[in-house]
Amino acid sequence: MTDTAPSASYQKAAFTAVVATVGAVLFMALGIPAGPILGAMILVAIVALAGFPTGFPPVVRAPQLAIMGIAAGTTITPATVAVAAAWPLSIVALLLSTILMQATGYMVLRRLGTFDPVTAFLAAAPGSLSAVLVLAEEQSADVPRVAIPQTIRVSGIVALTPLLLTHAPTPVWADGPAMLHGSPAWAVLVAASSAGWLLARWLRWPLPPFLGCLVGSGIVHVLGIVSLRLPYMVVMIALIGLGGVIGSRFSGLRPKDVVALIPVSFALMATTAAIGGTTGVVVGHLLGIGALPGLLAFAPGSMEMMISIAVTLHIQPAYVAAHHITRTLLLLSAVPILSRKLYRR
Repeated sequence: MTDTAPSASYQKAAFTAVVATVGAVLFMALGIPAGPILGAMILVAIVALAGFPTGFPPVVRAPQLAIMGIAAGTTITPATVAVAAAWPLSIVALLLSTILMQATGYMVLRRLGTFDPVTAFLAAAPGSLSAVLVLAEEQSADVPRVAIPQTIRVSGIVALTPLLLTHAPTPVWADGPAMLHGSPAWAVLVAASSAGWLLARWLRWPLPPFLGCLVGSGIVHVLGIVSLRLPYMVVMIALIGLGGVIGSRFSGLRPKDVVALIPVSFALMATTAAIGGTTGVVVGHLLGIGALPGLLAFAPGSMEMMISIAVTLHIQPAYVAAHHITRTLLLLSAVPILSRKLYRR
């Protein structure tokens, strides 16, 4: 029995990896921006809704997140820090837009979807999907009615955002010049990223492989100790895996339940995306960073996915990462407290 379960888990992971790869290759062949993430996500979601088992075990997902965290950290250079003086104003705008998205989403679900207060509040959270689902189970919320709008919101934002970035620069991946040359540079990068991962686990940060490696990689790059870029194929494999992860969130959901909640889920996605996207574009213009970085930084999508898209398309990844990490920490600290008050009431 103990051998059968792990074997089935890895068979499911292998099947998901094949489906994700096919979707990624197809979308890349069509020239769709962020094709690896988008193609993998959409095809895996279709297969999952068709009833096939999909998903990756934690032992497979962690390296995917770690790779993308390291890749995001490599973009945090002394030059990006030099222009960060204007970011505090941008962070304030982010916090205000997050509050507005949460409140508006709550009203949409209450008025249009007849959701109960706790379920509506959790389903409206513009981020932190995994933590929100855990809270939904703890507080006896209607978990499917939390999961479906949240999954559609994240999937829709991830799917639509690259299509809006058709004028983004073409990514060029190459190993940059290193202050430490050859193996020592890579050894320092791996050691710093691993230390960041362990620190993130100890501090109980969300997504320790991603955030920890991002911090570790970012520190050695911003200090000028190393200056590296991960190989193109390594990043592509991680992107395909992350697309498969988000697509597999449709596993276990019945197609009829998803269809029934599509109208209110799209209303939720449209209102929150309009608030976040508009704010991001305006702030990006005011700061001189540009509309595209602002759009990615304020979009109510998955943190790891939005940062990965910014890294892939070279659209101010450090700026985008700072904003999504801030919003995730805000939601993780505020949503549990507020939802418990609603639950008690």
